[in-house]
Amino acid sequence: MELEKVIQSLEAGNFQVVPISNCGCRFDWHIEEGDLVDGFEEDDCYEGFALMVDETLVAEHTRYSPLMLYVNGMSETNIPAEIQKAMRSPALQRWETGNPVVHEERRREALIAFLMKGEYELDRDDERYFANEYTVILRELPDGASVPVTREEAKAWADDFLYRGDSSAQAFVGFRLETNQ
Repeated sequence: MELEKVIQSLEAGNFQVVPISNCGCRFDWHIEEGDLVDGFEEDDCYEGFALMVDETLVAEHTRYSPLMLYVNGMSETNIPAEIQKAMRSPALQRWETGNPVVHEERRREALIAFLMKGEYELDRDDERYFANEYTVILRELPDGASVPVTREEAKAWADDFLYRGDSSAQAFVGFRLETNQ
């Protein structure tokens, strides 16, 4: 697309700012030195916004990266400030990880799959009985033993483990591995 057509379209309001995201990361949940770790390998993971004119990608701005331009001769000054502002990801809140939503969903699903293998008994200690303060527990089973874990049980445990708080409460989530030794 020619630069002049892009500039005319932007001035006329004939454009779209659309959210974009992807996550090709791999997750390998496992116990490592008494901790539950996701063992993830990052691959093509981003979120941001794309500027489209007539179904043509003109520019994109992903979190943690500079504005990328895809039209020959185009510079940041050709994109009005209000459009650039609409292309920026919002500031992170204290409970957000900074990862794309699709990344967090895939990470959660991998944890659920790990838990559903039935290699550990799932438990939770509410300690002081505050909704945002608890310890999630994985209890080792005797060698060769397994326990049926439903998807609902695995989802509940995973959500407890991954809880980071929200706008009204900070999370105080602990993890404990109980071994047979």
